[in-house]
Amino acid sequence: MITVCAWCERFLGAKGADPVITHGICGPCAARQRWPDTPVIVLARDRAEMQPVLQQLLRGEPEVRIVIDRRVGDRRRTQVEPDPAWAHRRGPDRRRRPADAVLI
Repeated sequence: MITVCAWCERFLGAKGADPVITHGICGPCAARQRWPDTPVIVLARDRAEMQPVLQQLLRGEPEVRIVIDRRVGDRRRTQVEPDPAWAHRRGPDRRRRPADAVLI
């Protein structure tokens, strides 16, 4: 008997010589059942061809949304000169990205 995950079709194991396929659930798919929100992955525009592959790899419950980045340019352009009083604050940016951020 061959066991595969019912959602992602990963191979989970085999017992005996019987070629019958049965279904179970793998650890990652079981963990995804407890996610409170639908996760979203944003793909860079130059990697749009990866969308079908990622959808196949990440299918299951809950559904993982994969979107293509539509931004064209940098939106942080200022038209006004900054206040000179704030010039002393122009040090390096010490903020950190959240640990759960995924860049592809």
